Amino acid sequence: MLTNQISLTERQTDCLYYLVLGMTIKQIGETMGLSARTVEHYLEAVKSKLQCKTRVDLISKALKMRNIKERLSAN
Repeated sequence: MLTNQISLTERQTDCLYYLVLGMTIKQIGETMGLSARTVEHYLEAVKSKLQCKTRVDLISKALKMRNIKERLSAN
């Protein structure tokens, strides 16, 4: 299964992007104006969609996603 074919919401993608940048759950929440629990919920949904068991696996798959790579290269 290709990660580029997985449909993530904008909020899920944003949380994943900030996670890849090395931000903590609390920092992501503060940046996005969300509670830490809401960020955790979004990231758990992403882990499920991408069939990841660990955060490391999630970040590894995220780095292969076109939209995440584009955002990283734009900075």
